[in-house]
Amino acid sequence: MRRATTTAVLVALGYYAGVHVGLVLKFPPSTPSFVWPPNAILTAALLLTPPRRWWICLLAALPAHLAAEFGMGWPLPLVLALFATNCSEALIAAVGVRWLSDTPARFDTLRRMTVFLVAAGLVAPFLSSFLDAAAVTIVRGELYWSVWQARFFSNALTGLMLVPAIVMGVTAGPAWLRRAPGARRAEAALLTVALVLVGGWVFGLMTVHPTILGGPVTPIVFLLPIILLASVRFGPGGASLCMVGTSVVAVWAAAGGRGPFAGLPPAETVRALQILLIMLATPILCLAAVLVDHRRARSALGERVHELRESEALKSAILNSLNPAVAVLGRDGRIIDLGSNWFRGSGQGGAPAVAGLGLGDNFLEAWGQTASVWMPGAAKITASILEVLHGARHDFSFEYPCQSGAGERWFAVSIVRLDRPESGAVVSCADITSRKAAELDIERSRQELTHFMRVFMAGEMTASFAHELNQPLTGILTNARAGLLFLDAAPPDLSEMRAILSDIVDDGKRAGEVIQRLRDFLRKSDPQRASLDLNVVVHEVVRMLASDAIIRNVPITVDLDEKPVLVFADRVQLQQVVLNLLLNGMDAVAESTGARRAVVVHTRNTELDTVHVCVEDCGPGLRAGTYDLLFEPFFTTKPTGMGMGLAICRSIIGAHDGVIWAQDNPSGGAAFHFAMPAVTAAPA
Repeated sequence: MRRATTTAVLVALGYYAGVHVGLVLKFPPSTPSFVWPPNAILTAALLLTPPRRWWICLLAALPAHLAAEFGMGWPLPLVLALFATNCSEALIAAVGVRWLSDTPARFDTLRRMTVFLVAAGLVAPFLSSFLDAAAVTIVRGELYWSVWQARFFSNALTGLMLVPAIVMGVTAGPAWLRRAPGARRAEAALLTVALVLVGGWVFGLMTVHPTILGGPVTPIVFLLPIILLASVRFGPGGASLCMVGTSVVAVWAAAGGRGPFAGLPPAETVRALQILLIMLATPILCLAAVLVDHRRARSALGERVHELRESEALKSAILNSLNPAVAVLGRDGRIIDLGSNWFRGSGQGGAPAVAGLGLGDNFLEAWGQTASVWMPGAAKITASILEVLHGARHDFSFEYPCQSGAGERWFAVSIVRLDRPESGAVVSCADITSRKAAELDIERSRQELTHFMRVFMAGEMTASFAHELNQPLTGILTNARAGLLFLDAAPPDLSEMRAILSDIVDDGKRAGEVIQRLRDFLRKSDPQRASLDLNVVVHEVVRMLASDAIIRNVPITVDLDEKPVLVFADRVQLQQVVLNLLLNGMDAVAESTGARRAVVVHTRNTELDTVHVCVEDCGPGLRAGTYDLLFEPFFTTKPTGMGMGLAICRSIIGAHDGVIWAQDNPSGGAAFHFAMPAVTAAPA
């Protein structure tokens, strides 16, 4: 409410003062004035006010208009008609500027200034002057086109001079007065004094027009340097204020019969001054707007360049701070930027194929020529790098070994596509020898642990192995004793002796097979992967556990796929996985009190180029909350368990690019599954 009241009071006071100024500058006997400030003041108020509050400005101007013009003795219809035409000009100008300009209260670009000049300086006074001239002609009997011309030029000149000055004075003036340094204020004061002095001399004191090279010179040219300097230094605001000052001096001179048009009749003098000032103001205001826009564009460009330099410095700092050797490649494979680590990580003594490459060298050609000599699959790697460079692939990475004087070294190369229209990639090369050594140590430790668990499981199966060995050994002993008896006979029965010796040989082979299976299972050696049939592996493990199953009274049933279930894996490690799952199933069945006592092994080929193995038991099932912990190291549900069996199973299956999981069996008990990639080659 306070803001609306303040706006209304300011508009009323400004309008009232503007009417009096306009009436003072009226040249009788015509009704229009040399300049008519009320319309410009009302236009500026509408540009500074939201459209929803325009009615406040228009309503506040009415009493000011009535109070000012009733003293002139004009009839009420003419006073009201003139107020309507004044408001129409302000509304046309404000609507046009708001419709066409992105920021109505600013004149700091050529487009904004052009919109203002056309809407407020041309269209609005042009259209509103028809109604104004009609009202004056009807009431006072003055010539229609004379009134129209006088009113059009008067309002056009006033709008060009006053509206930018008022708008920028309200929006930017207070801040400029608070923040402008002393030198800036002194400069403005000097320009003002210079304008008054030169303007007074040109319009008021100069009686003889100077000549240059024998030709006449219009005196107004002596004001141009000051007006141009104000436009350059202070923008549209300075230019507008200079035009106001020039108009004041020109009116003062014309009223006293002085100035460049002193010899003309009063009406023609006024018209000549108006046209002169309009023609001068239009390019000056446009020039001021262009200069401000140019200055702002230069500032924005400077800031952008500064930001780009900072960004470039940041990118260089990032490249230099990365531990791997990093280079940026263009679409053609040439190196367009390098990190400082590139020469340390891939220079002399660094990675082969990229050693010694610098800025401008072709990474792709160097790699293709060098790596093809000593690295298998180099052509395929080169094709993948090309796909990344051309944007067909997001990234590609590979590792490769090489021999050096210090032994074998490993390097990792990563190429990542640049997300930009020109394509390209970022390549990084890192020495991963230490990481590979650590991985080998971890793998060695895992193999040690895996072997230890096989020995541990063999210890748990001691009774089973003893039972399995006891049968052939007992047969050998029995047949040997029988053979001794037959040898004591006279004559000895040689055919019976041959049969006895044949049985002894068969029992010896059976015992040897048991021992050989145990030796193969316990042998400590590096993994040897080959194509093998999981059905055969399951049969071998079931045969190994046959005696243990009899002792525990837990039958093992096999449900194998009719076709070979082929995988590329290490036989002993897969035996260990199946054996561990079967032993766990047999332990679970031993804890169960149900009538069903069995463990079932399923193998299947799937449609997803994988093989699936499932071991089901009839035990109590999995405990709630243990699903995520079963395959964690040292987690066990057995009183005497170590908690490493399933963890090692997961490690083995994971090393074979497979997955292992557990779930409750719908028919009771638990089911452990693992899946692995299938192969098509026959088992070795």
